[in-house]
Amino acid sequence: MFTPALLHKIHGLEDSFGAARPKETTETPEGQKESTIEVEKPEGFKPQAPPVEDATMKATTETLPEVVETVEIVESITTTPEVEKPRKKIKRTSLTPKHKQRRFDEHISFMQPRLSRPPKLHSPLIRKNTWIRLLALCQTEEQLKQVIDMMPSWKDAGCNFDATFSRAFIRRCLYLKKPEFALDVFGNFGRYNVPLTQEGARELLNGIYYTQPIESVILLTSLFDVYKLQPAADDLASCAMVLAACLKSQNDDARVVADALLPHLKTIVKKAGPLPLPDGGVDVERYLPLKYGADALRRIVNLLPAEGSSQVAEIRKGLHQWSVESGHVRQTSVTV
Repeated sequence: MFTPALLHKIHGLEDSFGAARPKETTETPEGQKESTIEVEKPEGFKPQAPPVEDATMKATTETLPEVVETVEIVESITTTPEVEKPRKKIKRTSLTPKHKQRRFDEHISFMQPRLSRPPKLHSPLIRKNTWIRLLALCQTEEQLKQVIDMMPSWKDAGCNFDATFSRAFIRRCLYLKKPEFALDVFGNFGRYNVPLTQEGARELLNGIYYTQPIESVILLTSLFDVYKLQPAADDLASCAMVLAACLKSQNDDARVVADALLPHLKTIVKKAGPLPLPDGGVDVERYLPLKYGADALRRIVNLLPAEGSSQVAEIRKGLHQWSVESGHVRQTSVTV
């Protein structure tokens, strides 16, 4: 039984525990307060304020993508590129005469059946480069004759030789010291159908004017008109080479030609003005005509008599002075 004393004791315990027990309040959802629990806080307790967002941190966070992008760009710029390894130089070795002979025979065996009439073989066809390679393999006069003998068949097949083949043919003839082969081929266009260009004519003339008889030089100059080239008398290099050949020759007719060309060459030189040769680093082919003319003028000055008629002496002095101003010879260089 609960005696009054016991009940009083129980109520006293409730009062003692009530100070530490949180108050509970409950309200209805219509504007009533929700139940809250009040917790007794220890002495010295200070509430911690919520973290405040730093403006600097916010700015840094917002600009982070740009910073990352800038770092990537700087890294790409400062990164050392890979150094390319130098290419290995290909060692070029010239063919031995034995190998050249074998390849020459192989080219001949390939071309002859296709150039016969009617052709014994059709495919593969002969290319223009095949003729160039064949010329490069020629080592003897007999081999060059074999090539010349096949050239009319190329024309009969409806094919033409171009300027590249013409220059290669001239150089091979000069290399084998057979310029007469070139004169024969260019002198019979109807049979061989090989064109003669202005550059090729100068090169061939440069190879023969001081070593071959004057008749060969006159024959070549007559081909200038046949192939509709600039006349030799109007070209500085060609005119100088022909004049040097005539002065060197003991032929009376050549002397007559020399007397006519001498004042004409003086006019060409005066009109052209000084023409220095480049030291290097330029297209050599472009300045070959000037080189031919400079060499021929030096020979002309040495072939003309230092004493004689006043007109010849004056022309000789003028040609030498032009060579000096152009830098082709020194001031005191008058003899070979």
